[in-house]
Amino acid sequence: MTTEAFRDRTAEGAERLYRKLALALESSQIGIWEHNLVTDEVVWDKRLCEIYEVEVNATIVWIDHVHPQDRDQASAEFDDAIRTKSSYSSQFRILLPDGKVRYLRSRAHYYEDQNGVPFYIGAEWDVTSDVLMQEELIRRAQQLEESYRLLEYSALHDYLSGLPNRHALNQFLAARGTPESFSAVLHVDLDNFKEVNDRLGHHIGDQVLRAFSARLAAILPTNGFAARTGGDEFVVILDHVSMDNACALAERVVEAAAATRSDVDIAGIDIGASVGLAMVRLRSNSFWRNPILLSTRPRIWAAAAIGSLTNSRSSRSPWRRTCGTDAFSATDGFRHRSASYAPAARFPTSTGRD
Repeated sequence: MTTEAFRDRTAEGAERLYRKLALALESSQIGIWEHNLVTDEVVWDKRLCEIYEVEVNATIVWIDHVHPQDRDQASAEFDDAIRTKSSYSSQFRILLPDGKVRYLRSRAHYYEDQNGVPFYIGAEWDVTSDVLMQEELIRRAQQLEESYRLLEYSALHDYLSGLPNRHALNQFLAARGTPESFSAVLHVDLDNFKEVNDRLGHHIGDQVLRAFSARLAAILPTNGFAARTGGDEFVVILDHVSMDNACALAERVVEAAAATRSDVDIAGIDIGASVGLAMVRLRSNSFWRNPILLSTRPRIWAAAAIGSLTNSRSSRSPWRRTCGTDAFSATDGFRHRSASYAPAARFPTSTGRD
């Protein structure tokens, strides 16, 4: 083969390779650019001009096309690559002539020609659809997470009052360790609530429940937990509290129930509250996980939850109780107070029957 024939064949091969490369670039929708670091001359191919929607051979100032909010970062990333003569990688937004925003990804490599002139040759392609899809996936994931959070909240809170519900109370009790001090357990039952529902309708009853729940939450101390366990029944637990402080809160609960008369027009019905109060000190975690805590009758809930209490009315200390099991000890076992009673420092002793 002659030298001329070899050159022709080499040129023909190069031509075929160029056509294949051009077809591949056109199919991939990738634009090519070259940046001379000595002259600062920038050359874009036809496809890149189409991506930026600029005229071929037009004077190009790349940074002018970058979104104003992305210019500093995009410039800093290219400057860092130049300083270290390393590969360049970036993603940024551009503004098209009609004001539309597109997302581009850019990759480039540093090289020097045979004369030692430094260049960057790179490729850019439109990733708008990918970015928007990713943003949509993130948005949906956040919505799903929020839905899960709302479901979890709904599962553990009463829809009407907004207070924790029976399930939340059960979790609260089950998660407890062994406290070193006494805890107060109050069961609250609204008096004459059935009369409100029967005479005025359930919608008025719902207003009463919401009003009382708001007042109960407002007076609850930081060491307290309150839940609506169903109907007009509520449970309050106070940790690390004395009997006197528990009594004071019980009095405030009764007052809160009476104060709902000013929140809701109940046509003179005497709304009040009965409170069962037990002071307990846990010695076994199983006590707080006992389902009897959630299933005993209103008003005697606290006493029934403690178990086999002995009560001597003739005792000098009528509030002292002992228990027949070593699972826990209890003092100041059960006391009962109705809103219709006059305020007192101590609740009258009760056997747990109305």
